[in-house]
Amino acid sequence: MKSRAISATLAVVLMVVAVSLGVVSARRVQRQAMVGEICDATRNSEWELALSLGDDAVDSGEEGRIAAECLCWAYAAQDRLDECVQLVEKVLADPAADDWVPDVTIARMVVRQRAESGLFQEAAELARRANKVYSRDTQLIEAEMINRSIYEDEIDVLADMRTRLSDDLETSLALRLVLSAGYERRSDWDGSLEVLGEVPPPEPGSAQTAWFEGRAGAFAGSERREELKKTYDWWQSMGGNSADMAARYAIRVSMFGLSDPDFTRIELLKNAMDDEEKLGSDALKRTLYERLIGHYLVDGYTAEALEVYDRAKEKLDNVLISREEILRSAASSSRLSDLGADRAPNALVFHTPEDAPPGRLLISPAIDEEPDTEFHSLPIRPGRSLRVERKSAIHPQRWVYRGETGQTLASGTVWPDRRETRVDIQPRPPKAPEEFEPQLAQGDGRRRVFVVIPDCEDWRIVQYLRARGEMPVHDFILRNGYRAVLESSPAFTGAAMESLVWPTRGKHVTFLGLANRLGMEIGGLASVGKNPFAFLQKVLPEGENLFERVGAGPHVTANLLFSHGYIDAGEHAELIGPSSKRRPAGQLLAMRPLNNREKNGLPEIFKHHRAYRSEVEKMAAEFDSATNLARSGEVDLLLIRIEPLDILTHTFFTEMLRSEQDDGAHTLLWAYRYLDRRIGEVWQELDADDVLVVMSDHGIRTALEHDEAAIFTAIGGGIEHGRAPGQPHLRGIPQTLAALLGVQTSWPKTIVADWPEAPTRAHAQIDSVQVPPASPSGN
Repeated sequence: MKSRAISATLAVVLMVVAVSLGVVSARRVQRQAMVGEICDATRNSEWELALSLGDDAVDSGEEGRIAAECLCWAYAAQDRLDECVQLVEKVLADPAADDWVPDVTIARMVVRQRAESGLFQEAAELARRANKVYSRDTQLIEAEMINRSIYEDEIDVLADMRTRLSDDLETSLALRLVLSAGYERRSDWDGSLEVLGEVPPPEPGSAQTAWFEGRAGAFAGSERREELKKTYDWWQSMGGNSADMAARYAIRVSMFGLSDPDFTRIELLKNAMDDEEKLGSDALKRTLYERLIGHYLVDGYTAEALEVYDRAKEKLDNVLISREEILRSAASSSRLSDLGADRAPNALVFHTPEDAPPGRLLISPAIDEEPDTEFHSLPIRPGRSLRVERKSAIHPQRWVYRGETGQTLASGTVWPDRRETRVDIQPRPPKAPEEFEPQLAQGDGRRRVFVVIPDCEDWRIVQYLRARGEMPVHDFILRNGYRAVLESSPAFTGAAMESLVWPTRGKHVTFLGLANRLGMEIGGLASVGKNPFAFLQKVLPEGENLFERVGAGPHVTANLLFSHGYIDAGEHAELIGPSSKRRPAGQLLAMRPLNNREKNGLPEIFKHHRAYRSEVEKMAAEFDSATNLARSGEVDLLLIRIEPLDILTHTFFTEMLRSEQDDGAHTLLWAYRYLDRRIGEVWQELDADDVLVVMSDHGIRTALEHDEAAIFTAIGGGIEHGRAPGQPHLRGIPQTLAALLGVQTSWPKTIVADWPEAPTRAHAQIDSVQVPPASPSGN
């Protein structure tokens, strides 16, 4: 009986289980069918149908994950990326999905969204997880490296990721290329070569191109010209286009200022252009043309520059410079446009509609006025014309139309190159000027000096944006601090950085010294290359180093000037002091994604062109470094160069020269507004005893030429409002910086004679600076 009872009970249990399994199976089949419908609708581009089926099917189970991906694609197709990412995040948040990785494209989107929201560690963790599945995806590998470097030391991150390299080229190639680029950004040429290895991809294609160009970049950066040439010969022997190889070699020699034993840089570029029809891409052809134009302009060969430009315009779009810029540059070289002696003024006639609000026209100063001169303010009446006389020159006139309450209504650019030029102003919705008031901590009896150097920042662009009310930090400094229009001659970054770091180098002009300076003038422009007479520096006196001199006592100095290529600015990312102690500056980033706040108003070209976006991301990381070093409290003297601004300026300057009402919308002006805000953030980490200096190494004249007028502004530490007379030379700035910290020198003197003496209280000596991670304040 007992066994029969057990059997009966077991039968009932089995029946219940069977029914349950049937129900579960039926539900699963039903669920699978729903997921199938969602994914079928997505495959058929029926986005609304897919979304109408809802996301009830989304969970951490296998079908739920598939549903999440299909729905995510439907959201993305309707430009609803946030909802796409939120859906995937819902699955990722479930502990049961801790080993799941979405489709590679979706994974990239989620990683990017996390990073842009300031969730750098979470972004890195997902990228690292995804890289176990998609080990050949360069974007995810780069995302892991960049995001980890925000909260870990970048050197340690590179070293850790190197441990994943294997001898199998096919599986490790993507990682090798990303790590090589990481080392290249740090100017660690040996590290770049080591991770690339000695075996190139066997088949022609983008991977092979990246490998050989990475190797070429490392050899060019370390000035190993013979190995650079052998790299391109090797590439050609593996099937590389001979015309491409000649062009790439000529461009590298030009960019890095190397010398070829048989040809000048111009000859190399011209020879490469003989086979331009055989070049593999328009991008390569465009670079050849632009570099040759740049060399001709710097050397003063206007006719040759125009000839090359005209050839370029027949075959290419979007050449970096315009014909008008070349002609204006040629006219300016005669000094007529600067002196204005033989030029009669032309009329600019500004006209507003009858229904326009009354206000004032702010117009940039005339060519014979200093570039820091405030815009002239003139009343303008609705329906009436306002006539302004200006001589034609190398720089355009910029104007801003403001309402009576100071709100910006319109702005633009005009060239006074005709006897009379009419400008019809179309008012826009009013925009109130932005305001800034620093909230500094009380002084602690110790002075720090932080010097921010936006590379190629131009007086005239700053003044235009100030007139629009969009440079509140610069505006506050100029209204309350001390300023100067510096003479930066020769107007090249390399020469300016050398003057800052070695203030006595070349002080006594000998024959060798003169040759050295001429070399800089011929080859120092960013678009041309390095000083071809740099070898003479070995026989010139080295002189004193600013960082070493100030760091020899109780102070700590930080050099973030980026020494590489044609720029000789001492050891980058090095701390010196106190008592001459040397060590690396610690956790400093090469680049990082923009957060949500930084993306506000981001030009479309930065969103969709990775090369340009990377320059903005480098700028973000550089300002993070300055802000964090200010917050850490160890450094007394910091010099940081914001180098991406130079690249962005040369790339986007030409579009700012069109005669039009632009309303401040040009791409380059976004970068200026961004750096203004970030400079304010650096300042807020200082206190009332500290001094903030914002200066440039030169300005900009044309897309391929720098301007000798450089910016200098200083505020804080008891410095009174004022302006230096004339145009003092940039070479005197190191004496100023040292004097601000109480370090007396016999260096060339500029600007400062009676600024307040530095407080004498030294800070506690700290063995090493620990830079805190970037704040995730992205919203």
